[in-house]
Amino acid sequence: MITRRGFIKGAAALGFAGCAKAASGRHIVVYNWPYYMSPLALREFEKKYAIRVVHELYQSGTDHELPTSLAATDQVDVVVPSQEILEMLILKNLLRPLDKDRLPNLKNILTPYLDQYFDRGNRYSVPYLWGTTGLGVNLGKVRNMEPTWQLLWHPAMTGRISLLASPSEVMAALLKMMGKSVNGASLADVVKAGAFLVEHRSQRPEFLDTPLGDLTSGKIWVAQSYSGDALQARKVERTIGYVLPREGALWWIDSLCIPTKAPHPEEAHLFINFLLDGEISALLSNDLWHPNPNGASFKYTRAEVLKDRSVYPPKDLLAKCELKRPEPSVIEAFLEYWAKLKK
Repeated sequence: MITRRGFIKGAAALGFAGCAKAASGRHIVVYNWPYYMSPLALREFEKKYAIRVVHELYQSGTDHELPTSLAATDQVDVVVPSQEILEMLILKNLLRPLDKDRLPNLKNILTPYLDQYFDRGNRYSVPYLWGTTGLGVNLGKVRNMEPTWQLLWHPAMTGRISLLASPSEVMAALLKMMGKSVNGASLADVVKAGAFLVEHRSQRPEFLDTPLGDLTSGKIWVAQSYSGDALQARKVERTIGYVLPREGALWWIDSLCIPTKAPHPEEAHLFINFLLDGEISALLSNDLWHPNPNGASFKYTRAEVLKDRSVYPPKDLLAKCELKRPEPSVIEAFLEYWAKLKK
């Protein structure tokens, strides 16, 4: 299974080959994660506006390649970056300021998801979907578990765990396990977290961008995972579950943006506004099992999705989660231990 956060490596070299298929006629090119768009929504848009959507997928690698890719192409109309990469795209002038007069459905987005640090005033982005980073668990192998980050370090899990191949995500999990804030961590906290990671290298963790295939096969029993990935895996293998550790975790927002060099900005605005419609946003959540920030969507969202604690965590547990924004110096300190672990 390809993780939603696996990103295309060397996209500029590939030249967005699929885009050539839409060289004629009214169309837009949407560049997005795998398993992160409802085909039903695309068909509804095409039917309503007679505009073809070419849905290009990120592939393997890291999303840090996205700034390079967008700088090298003028074929992409809409892109869906993570918050960290969104901030970088803005700094590099790779995103077009949004014309909010063309986005009347922006009124549907709930206030807590707007005006975040990575795009104050939402000049360049609108929230698309959100989620958390917790634990994907093979419930056929792990029974009567406590929902805690400590599960990754339980002796019985030796050789059966995986961590995300992201230093900042792993650091956040360790800090939360220690009862510390991710964004308010001191250097001493980070040193302690890094030392713990190196000390427990005998647990033989895998570092994977795509842990879910190993989860479904039984090779990995517990994996640090993005919520949407685990819930997509659950569709394939019902023994897979997703839990948010009791200590709290990270939550994140992915956004819809228009690249500076987008060839069809008018159509791109139309597409974004379409996705912000309450019924369409609900369709996305019903199909993808991702929570959305659209207040107008909930009356159209299936009860089984709204009531699933893996999708919409209870308020008391979500209150323990943080939108990740660690200080660069803190990340640099943790990278020293990350390097030791990789030796």
